[in-house]
Amino acid sequence: GLDEAPNQKLSFCGIDFSMPAYFDVLSEDSTETYKLYYPETKDYYATLIFQCACLSASQDDFDSVYLSSTVDSMIASLESGAENRNQIIEYSKSEKTTIARMSGWIITFSLKDKDNGVPSYGSVALVYNINTEQIITILCGYESKDQSNYDYLGDYEKMLKSAVLTAGTS
Repeated sequence: GLDEAPNQKLSFCGIDFSMPAYFDVLSEDSTETYKLYYPETKDYYATLIFQCACLSASQDDFDSVYLSSTVDSMIASLESGAENRNQIIEYSKSEKTTIARMSGWIITFSLKDKDNGVPSYGSVALVYNINTEQIITILCGYESKDQSNYDYLGDYEKMLKSAVLTAGTS
């Protein structure tokens, strides 16, 4: 399981996350609103991406209007990406969730290469932090050739469940 003690902390867009320590490299193209982490070990093929976008809306408007359209947009983006990479996408979960006591959504999926059937796996979650007026998207993915034996998606879900609002925000 994900033990918070040996893991690294990340404050991102008003939420504190306890990330697995094996995501030990921050990509050079990371910014304040986009963070890409991956394991340094060469035979580990996983990524963890945090991204945010501004949205000025009430929580009710987000829940009743923007959540549905944002989920639809995420699904369209996943499907377009799969098609562009000659992959087939299959969903295993698409449901409401709570992250840092705020409403959100999580989608878990697999991608299979049309030519050789080799799968990759991933999960993407989103949450609206009304305190910072930002939609936060968190994606975790890994390839089947990964040699780590880590439960990336299990640790990812534990990371989401352990998320809390940054101190000083309500």
